[in-house]
Amino acid sequence: MIQSLSLTPFSVVDVRLTTTTPPGSAVKLRPHSSEFTKIQNHRAVLETELRHYSALVSGSTIPFDYLGKRYYFDVVELRSAPRGEKVGMVK
Repeated sequence: MIQSLSLTPFSVVDVRLTTTTPPGSAVKLRPHSSEFTKIQNHRAVLETELRHYSALVSGSTIPFDYLGKRYYFDVVELRSAPRGEKVGMVK
C-alpha cells in the first residue's frame, strides 16, 4: 500500500471518511506493457487481482503480482451503475 500511494516511511497522511462513494460497475485499465496479455487466461487473473481492491481512483496506478512478476495498470475510467444494472467485471 505504501508503494501504491507513493509514500515513504514516516510520511504524514490525511485520511477522510467518505460515505457517498457509489458502487462501481465497470473499470477501464491500461497496462504499462503488453506482457500481461501473454498470460494464459489473463482475464481470470485480472478479475482475481481486482478483488483485492475495495476502491479504485481514476488516474491512479495499481500493481498486480503474478508468478513472481509485477504488472502495472493505469485506472483510466470508472463507471457506477444505475440501480439494478448488472455489468460484467472485465470485458
